[in-house]
Order: sequence, then structure tokens, then C-alpha cells
Amino acid sequence: MLPREEREARDHLGALRLEREQHLRAARTEYDGLAAQLKAADEERMRQQIDELERRAHELRDAQASLVRSERLASVGRLAAGLAHEIGNPIAALMGIEDLLLEGAIDEAEQKDFVRRMRAETERIHRILRDLLDFARPASGVEGAVVDRPDRKSVV
Repeated sequence: MLPREEREARDHLGALRLEREQHLRAARTEYDGLAAQLKAADEERMRQQIDELERRAHELRDAQASLVRSERLASVGRLAAGLAHEIGNPIAALMGIEDLLLEGAIDEAEQKDFVRRMRAETERIHRILRDLLDFARPASGVEGAVVDRPDRKSVV
């Protein structure tokens, strides 16, 4: 995933979290107001309003959680597309070199060169996957600790 897309995804998630907190604060404020009115007004009518407000707040939390899950899935999709591209290119090169080697119409020096190229492309794939695993590895020690992770450009 490109750094700009990651920043946009983080900014979008931050905005969603802020909006969720604002909605929850507004719901809490409204709830407090209704509770104060309960003392002076018809208790049953107020109880129904509180129940409805709690139901709506629950629906809002569910909707926010759904939005966060959707954004995470979108981020994973962008990451998968980047990985498919970064891994697909060396695999295509490997397949082309294999075809040339199987045809057998090349001399030994070219064969050695092709094998070296195959090794380099295989190492590239290995490095991409290793960097991705390092990036995804949870932090050791304190939960929530910041971990020095590889640069995203080196992963994708």
C-alpha cells in the first residue's frame, strides 16, 4: 500500500472515530437531559424515550463498528492488490526465464546468467514476504507499544 493511501485510510479512520465520539457525547448529553426531566414528568413516558435513545445509541455504535470493519477490509484489499503486483512481476520474470531454459537453445554462460536472475527474483519475493510478516508481527512486551517496523515501500 502506498504511504498516501495509508495516510488517507488512517485519516478516514480517525475522522470516523471522532465522529463516533461526538455522536456518543451527544447521545450522553441527551440522555442526561432526559434523566433530569424524568423527575418532573410522567415516568413511563420518559422511560420509553430513554429506552429508544439507548436503542439508537446501540445502533449507532453498531454502525460505527461496521464502518471501521469496512475500512479495514478496504485497506486489506489495497494491500493485497499491491502485494499481487509486487509478487506477480518477479513470478512472471521467473516463468519467462524458465521457458527460455527449457527451450535449451542457449549456451552455458547464458544459462548461468538466467539462474542468477532467477535467484535474484526469488530473493525479491522472499524479501517482500519477510518484510510483510515483520510489519504484521505484533509488538513484543507492552501491549500497544510502538514497534520499529520496516518502511512500507520496502514491503510493497
